[in-house]
Amino acid sequence: MVQNFWLKILKILNSFADSYKVQEDYDKVIEVYEKALSIKALEECKEYEDIKNNYNDFLEFLEMKKDFKENRFSNFENFMDSLEKDFTNDES
Repeated sequence: MVQNFWLKILKILNSFADSYKVQEDYDKVIEVYEKALSIKALEECKEYEDIKNNYNDFLEFLEMKKDFKENRFSNFENFMDSLEKDFTNDES
């Protein structure tokens, strides 16, 4: 019963994170994910793993967004050149 309570809390925190993403309040998103991941008693649960994956995906999104802002295009040629650039962190 106690574990069901915490699983519901994880789902609620994930919903909060999603809401803050829509509002583009990225500091709050990070805060909510970190609160959810601080519930160590549920580390073995699927929901915990889902939140951990969502958090990692979000951090990758922020990094990609930062890279994109730093690489704005001053002209069409720069834009065309960027199409060949890999903005992901994949090393494969």
